[in-house]
Amino acid sequence: ELDADAPGMIDLANRRRVERALEIVLLTGKPLAASRTGASPPPPGVRALLITRAREELNARIDANVVSMFLRGVEAEVAALPEEKTGPTASMTLGIQDVRLLLRGERSRAEAIAAIATMTRRYAKRQMTWFRNQHDFPILNLSHFPEADQGLTEALRLLAV
Repeated sequence: ELDADAPGMIDLANRRRVERALEIVLLTGKPLAASRTGASPPPPGVRALLITRAREELNARIDANVVSMFLRGVEAEVAALPEEKTGPTASMTLGIQDVRLLLRGERSRAEAIAAIATMTRRYAKRQMTWFRNQHDFPILNLSHFPEADQGLTEALRLLAV
């Protein structure tokens, strides 16, 4: 009734997205599509750079970070979070449910690590897609620069500083 086109733009099974869409329409008084016009240009004088790595390198770093989380005690951290006191947004944090399955004996440690790494790789891919579609910022692939100072030099060149 407020916005006839909104149901086709959001996942109606996702309560949080429906609530957010309703909030946007009520606060702005405009259809949801009006708020999705794309990114506004950055303010004058703002310089930015999209920093990335080669997909294989990024995936290897993600895998190593997930293993490191387990070595540093993510299981104890999650065990200390009472499920009934964890809000819906926090409960959706990448890996929480997988660690809880592990703690309940419903998943092995290896399965939890693999699942979290897979979800994190997918999330990283979505982030890169989103950032690329926001602005025309230059992209700096750090995988092309084995030394940090080389990457910094290239960043300064791209930003014309």
